[in-house]
Amino acid sequence: MRSDQALRSLHSECGEEQRVRATVCFPGLGGSGGSCDEWSKYGMPRCRIFVGSPYNATSMEFLTAQCANLGQLFCPAGTPVALQAALKAGSRAAGLWAAMIEGLLPGLVAARRAITASFADARTAEDYSAAADRFAREWHEQEAVRLGCDAAAWHKTANVALPSVNREERPYVSVPLALSPTCCRSGVGRLRVVMLRNPFVRIASYFLGDWRRAKPGVAAEVSFEWFVEEALSAQPNRSILDPRDLRHVTPILEAPPAPEWVFFRLEDAVGSVRRVEEALCAPPLWRCGPLPAFPSGSSCSAKGRRAGGAYVRALSVGWPAQLLRRVEERYAFDLATEAAVTGQPAFRPP
Repeated sequence: MRSDQALRSLHSECGEEQRVRATVCFPGLGGSGGSCDEWSKYGMPRCRIFVGSPYNATSMEFLTAQCANLGQLFCPAGTPVALQAALKAGSRAAGLWAAMIEGLLPGLVAARRAITASFADARTAEDYSAAADRFAREWHEQEAVRLGCDAAAWHKTANVALPSVNREERPYVSVPLALSPTCCRSGVGRLRVVMLRNPFVRIASYFLGDWRRAKPGVAAEVSFEWFVEEALSAQPNRSILDPRDLRHVTPILEAPPAPEWVFFRLEDAVGSVRRVEEALCAPPLWRCGPLPAFPSGSSCSAKGRRAGGAYVRALSVGWPAQLLRRVEERYAFDLATEAAVTGQPAFRPP
């Protein structure tokens, strides 16, 4: 911890969420007791690493972290930055970047090597079962005991710890909470960095990708226009868009942003990293030095942003005039911020 931080409490929890939770305060930020934040490392829900091929530890596919899923910020210990990443707006890449900033990547790579080597020797179902049991006990049982979990909670932990397949049908394995990126609730004493993504691109990307794969039966009956109407509805049809779906299309900004926030454009990752470095090096943080390169595989190039990748998908679906207007109204702050950051009108399908 830094000299301007004070640890006020430290607790472990074992329930639906299994985590270590700390209250960290900044006495110099004002108020009689200073300003405080809650930091957490989660054992449940699990942080997972990709154990399939091809293997690339700097790809956004390498790590699935949970802060964004929980509505929290990625807050690397030791670096005063708080990454706000909405789902389907760079949240995977932001999670891996946070792990890199926190210095967790070497440990994650070593864990992956140990896990894949363990299962590579399994030749039969019995061998696989034995390797899975050994993995769960060696990696997670002691952690569950330290958190105060009983036997029932440990068995639940063991079940989700084993190699699994997510919605993209790519094999992931969970890792101990010590290797999970640190989450925080408010980002007190940190530079707020908001991952910015165009709402038209974001909505189309989710509809054409994750949502269709997750709900093939429903997707066969629902048009894109119907999907967007439900996303914009005050009471969407839960068979089409459940609460998890809605988190992928909720506006990034619900109000005008604070002037000191830094916006990270996925289409200009190199320039965005540089802007974060400059903001960290300025007062009042004075944290000067390079940050890791942003993970690959999360954006098209700046040069071809409207001619390829996610922008092509956004142009491949129909956008009736009334739908365009409703999206512009609902995502007004997102679009206004994009225009302010880029210095040109925000992307809008014709």
